[in-house]
Amino acid sequence: MGLLKFILPTAFLSIVFSAQAFAGAVISIPVHIKQPYFFEGSIGDARSNSDPRMGIGCLDYGDSATCGATTTPDGSLNCVTSDPSHLAVIRSMDDSSYLRVQVADGICINITVQTSSALSPKGQ
Repeated sequence: MGLLKFILPTAFLSIVFSAQAFAGAVISIPVHIKQPYFFEGSIGDARSNSDPRMGIGCLDYGDSATCGATTTPDGSLNCVTSDPSHLAVIRSMDDSSYLRVQVADGICINITVQTSSALSPKGQ
């Protein structure tokens, strides 16, 4: 599990940086949930996907946040955090962000946000 934590974000960055070599390249990362361990996906892809239930994101309450994802085939997975470093990462998201959250017993244990012009923006 620990190795997986580093492989997926590294693979994502490799795709993004290689995609940036092609002007105008856009990559799609639909929401994926691996129960009960993690969820990930591009916010823009979630907004423009044909699955009416697909969604991913976080709600920032100031001193805490809730993050979650939902898809028709995978169901939903949610977590909470009050970790200041997680809150800083959550606040860096925009509609061109990729979000990956590791979950343990309803607690967000790792939150990764990556933003790139190669990610699908909402509505595309």
